[in-house]
Amino acid sequence: MRQVDDFAVACENKILAKQVIEDINSKMTIDVKQLGTITRFNGVDVTQAKHYIKLHNTTYINKIITNHEWLQNDTSPTSKFPIPMSSDPSYRKQLETAEPATPAELKQMEKEFKFKYRQGIGELLYAMVTCRPDLAYPIVKLSQYSTAPARIHFEALRTIYKYVKATRSEGIYYWRREPRDDLPTLPLPTLKYSNYTSQIPTIDTHQSTTLVTAADSDHAADAKHRKSVSGI
Repeated sequence: MRQVDDFAVACENKILAKQVIEDINSKMTIDVKQLGTITRFNGVDVTQAKHYIKLHNTTYINKIITNHEWLQNDTSPTSKFPIPMSSDPSYRKQLETAEPATPAELKQMEKEFKFKYRQGIGELLYAMVTCRPDLAYPIVKLSQYSTAPARIHFEALRTIYKYVKATRSEGIYYWRREPRDDLPTLPLPTLKYSNYTSQIPTIDTHQSTTLVTAADSDHAADAKHRKSVSGI
């Protein structure tokens, strides 16, 4: 995998990885430097453990938090199992029918909430497209109002910020075909809701090549546009 002049090589062992890099260097005027086992690539954190490789945005999200003093200082209680957005139909209808703020009201809300709406969508979008598919539905939904947000949309975006702060270390797990005893044994992922627990393979029964996920497809729930929208 290459991003401009950064190379990431995934192999069964270090000997093979070294050979790949040597083959690349044979065609290069400047040698690729070997930086060891990867921990971060193109803004994405890579955690390598005995049973899995985990991709997550912890470093990126911590940077977002650092850039928002209001988020650092937020001490409001967080649910044990937080969610990015309410799935209540009446709430979604309020999102879709809310009266857009006037230019003057928009400036006032930016001062009140201490972030700009479009900037907030953009910051969270990178996490969504790399390691956080759980943000897909709420971010895509709120991005529909980027040109003319209302107060309820600012409030919803603030909730997503708080959710991301509370779940900053969440990510995508890729299971190894065989455990790597030379790597640390780190905590296994836990599913938040018990009604799905029985469907998730255990460490002893999972297949490394089988995708396991929970999906919520919400067709034609957009009362304003009647477009099919999927949430993951």
